[in-house]
Amino acid sequence: MSTDYLTQSWTGPDYEALVQGMVTDNAPRVFAVVEEDRDDPCARVAAWGMAFAEHAEVVSVERDYRAGSTTPERAAALFSDPDPAPGSAPGTAKRITARLVWA
Repeated sequence: MSTDYLTQSWTGPDYEALVQGMVTDNAPRVFAVVEEDRDDPCARVAAWGMAFAEHAEVVSVERDYRAGSTTPERAAALFSDPDPAPGSAPGTAKRITARLVWA
């Protein structure tokens, strides 16, 4: 095991480059959750999220909802209307659908 790092100074441009590389390599991907209304041709950004290697976090733009999920897609699905219940009237469909858009 090398101990060269113990003798190096933890300041200066070499250290800063190391830290910057670590941050860049581990930065989460940012995504938006866009809601669309099937009855009204409009869309809005409902939430912003961060996708990490093993999970995703999402926060609504109103700051009244925050959730964690296993994937960004599952996080976005939390903003859609629920699927119609079995036995619902024919033609019943989700009114609000949400989708993932990478920033």
